[in-house]
Amino acid sequence: MRNCSRSASPRPVFDRRAKEIFAAKKNLRLLELPPGGLEPERELQLKRILGGMLVQQPDLGEIKDGDLRAVTKRVPTAEEMQTMHFAWKVAKHVKSNAIVFAKNGATLGVGAGQMSRVDSVKIAVMKAQSSLAGSVVASDAFFPFPMESKKQRKQGLPP
Repeated sequence: MRNCSRSASPRPVFDRRAKEIFAAKKNLRLLELPPGGLEPERELQLKRILGGMLVQQPDLGEIKDGDLRAVTKRVPTAEEMQTMHFAWKVAKHVKSNAIVFAKNGATLGVGAGQMSRVDSVKIAVMKAQSSLAGSVVASDAFFPFPMESKKQRKQGLPP
């Protein structure tokens, strides 16, 4: 088996003389990148999976107020909306079945990685180090379960 090693040298810019010198090296590839790196929306994320590789673009989407509508009798306040945007941003970076309780721009409790989103809620409540009264809840997916039990209301969880 012959040696097939290759080298790559990524840089923002190579001057003419450097290109001439490196051109003589047959196993060297020069990669000129933009000064700040690649644009985030063009950058690919690579994850190894059994028997292959998952290639995906990063989730750079942001939720805009105009895309939302309240489906409850009480419309969220501007402060609650700001906290919900924060909580959704946190939930986006938490693993499977993410639940995030937040208030005043801070996370209070996070639950994730469970087979059941309800179990993630229980973990988030257990992990909270302060009262959840007045907090908002974000989830990484549809949450069809009402949070109305007496126990939850006693803990100050949002309806």
